Amino acid sequence: MKMTKKFRIALALYAVAVLAYVGYLLYGYIQSNQDRNNLRELSALVDAAQTATTQPSEPSVTQPLPSEPGAPAETTPEPLPQVLPQYQALYEQNPDLIGWIKIEDSEINYPVMFTPHDPNYYLYRDFEGKDSKHGLPFVDYRSSLVPRTTNVLFHAHNMKDGSMFATLAKYQSRYYFETHPVVQFDTLYETGEYEIFAAFMTQVYEEEAGEFMYYRFIQADTEAEFKDYVDNALELSLYDTGIRPEYGDQLITLSTCSYHVGDGRMVVVARRRPAPEHGAVA
Repeated sequence: MKMTKKFRIALALYAVAVLAYVGYLLYGYIQSNQDRNNLRELSALVDAAQTATTQPSEPSVTQPLPSEPGAPAETTPEPLPQVLPQYQALYEQNPDLIGWIKIEDSEINYPVMFTPHDPNYYLYRDFEGKDSKHGLPFVDYRSSLVPRTTNVLFHAHNMKDGSMFATLAKYQSRYYFETHPVVQFDTLYETGEYEIFAAFMTQVYEEEAGEFMYYRFIQADTEAEFKDYVDNALELSLYDTGIRPEYGDQLITLSTCSYHVGDGRMVVVARRRPAPEHGAVA
C-alpha cells in the first residue's frame, strides 16, 4: 500500500507538472498571437493613413512666425519638422514612437521606439506599455534623429516564433541578402531607404583591446572614425555586397542576439540611399 500511495503521489505531481508546462506553452502561444495581432493593427493604421494622403516623401516643415514690422531683428529659429501623416495617429497614441522599420517580404514591419531616459523600456513592453516578452524594436539611447547622428543603432529580440529581429539571422545567407537588400526606415518626419552593405556575427566583448565593438559607434566626427567602422564591418561581413559607404553617408545598424557564442550578436548594417533629385529620370 505504501508503494501504491507513493506512486499515486508521484503520478499526481507529474500530472500537475505536465499541466503547468502545457499551460505555460499555451499562454506563450496566446500572448505571441495577441502581440502579432496588435502589431498588424498598428501596421494597418499606418497603411490606411498612407493611402489616404498625397503627402510627399520629403519632410514638410512648420515655418516660424514672421516678426512684426519695425520689431527688432531676431535670430530665425530652426524650422520644426512635422510628423508625417501616416504616423500622426500613432504618435498621438504614444509619443515614444520615433519611426517605423520594414523589410519587404519579411516579419520585420514594426514601430520603432525611443526612450533615452529609460533605454530598455521597450525590451519587454508593447506599444501600449504593457508587459510583453516580444517587446518592440528600439533605438539606442545614444543615437539621435534630430539632429542626426552618423549611425542609428537598433535593438530587438531574436524571437523563436520568428518575430522582432529574428529575420536578421536569415542574412547569414547571401541569397537572402540578394532577395532582401533594402531596409525601409522612416522617421516620424521623413521616409528613407537603406541598402545593406554588411551582415556579420559577433559578440559583446568584456575586453576592449583589439576587438571591434560595433555597438560603440554612434557618431563619426572625422573621416578616419567613419572609415574604421566601415572597414571593420566589411571585414567581418559574411559576404561581399559590393557596397562601400562614403564619409557623410547616414548609417543604420540592426542588432539582435545570436547563440553561436556567449553574448553573441547578429548584425546587419545599411547606408541610406540618396533621395532622387527632382526631375531625375529613374
